[in-house]
Amino acid sequence: MPKFFQNAILSVISNHLNPNGVAYISYNVYPGWKVKDIIRKIMLKAWEKSQNMEFVREALKIYYKFITYTEQMDQYSYDLRAYASLKLHIEMVLEMPDYYLTHEFLESFNESLYFDDFVSMLDSSELAYLGEYNFSDIVAFDLGFNEADKFIKENFDSHIESEFWMDMFLGRIFRQSIVTHKSTKASLGSDEIGASALAKLHLMASFIKKDDAYFTKAGKRMNEQYNWLYEVFNKMYPASISLAELVRVVQGEVRLSAYAGMVQVLGLTGLGSTVSVKKYEKITYKPKFSRLKPAILPYLSYFANTKEPVIGFADEFGQNHPIVPAEAFVAMKFDGINSKADIAKYLKKQIKAGKFRLDARTGADARKKDDELIKIYIDDLENLLTQMHFFEYFSPS
Repeated sequence: MPKFFQNAILSVISNHLNPNGVAYISYNVYPGWKVKDIIRKIMLKAWEKSQNMEFVREALKIYYKFITYTEQMDQYSYDLRAYASLKLHIEMVLEMPDYYLTHEFLESFNESLYFDDFVSMLDSSELAYLGEYNFSDIVAFDLGFNEADKFIKENFDSHIESEFWMDMFLGRIFRQSIVTHKSTKASLGSDEIGASALAKLHLMASFIKKDDAYFTKAGKRMNEQYNWLYEVFNKMYPASISLAELVRVVQGEVRLSAYAGMVQVLGLTGLGSTVSVKKYEKITYKPKFSRLKPAILPYLSYFANTKEPVIGFADEFGQNHPIVPAEAFVAMKFDGINSKADIAKYLKKQIKAGKFRLDARTGADARKKDDELIKIYIDDLENLLTQMHFFEYFSPS
């Protein structure tokens, strides 16, 4: 969007944000987007010529092939050498669907900016930068290269300055920032997050164990020093745990490393962990004891009655989960009255009538399977609803 529109949005936030409220702003940043600006210009020229996305993709493919070709030449010019990083970005762009490319690259306006310019715009609107939504500015506070880290810390010790230099060294492309009123930020007094602040946060995470190592669902290998902590999270999931709760359940030397380990998990926010300011329990289904939250029923009804939904089936943290219309109908049966045996009877009738298949979760044709497969399916669906925190405790009147 053009600069005047960006300023208008910041003005709206400043005028309508609650005194202690925060706002989320995502935006493209330099220097990383400088490379994408080149790709965008190529795509715009191809689009102006053809008004056809296939032609746009073809232009990018030819450009990619040319860079690959020049890399193999004996006399590889200095100018072309500077373009080598484009290959990775073009590969990623070509994997994206048309609707994303249209939004990200073919809009009339695409005003990227440097982080310090963004902070200056906030200041002009009486707003202030708090941090990144996933705490990356707090838990990933160095580069891992001593000479560069020392240079930043000795010469640019403020939060804003250090983040600008992190962008420059890392070539960041995109930021997802949390902002607040300038007066609110000033009242906090410090950008630092310590044990007392972390103790107020509740974290949820699960890890995949392979041999003696733990991995996130995205495949990131975790620091083996905190294997004990990842096992605690796995046992608790999807319930949350805070630092204060953690130090009460562990003893000895590992207790001393609890804070550092929690910071590591906090750094996975958005990539494998979820953070909240309130506690979450693991609530499974039990008739007359727990049920679907009433507010969830219209949400499930939408998916049950919509063949091609325009939104993803997500929990309150924005995490998407797969579901098909027939499954949404079954999910609505967890009403606190039906037993799982009742749900199994309903499901069996639907299968017999040819209205339901279990392929989505079992990979098998349910019409040729027995009651045990139906039980496994219901347990799996219950587990999904539990992980999404869709159940609540209740007492029937």
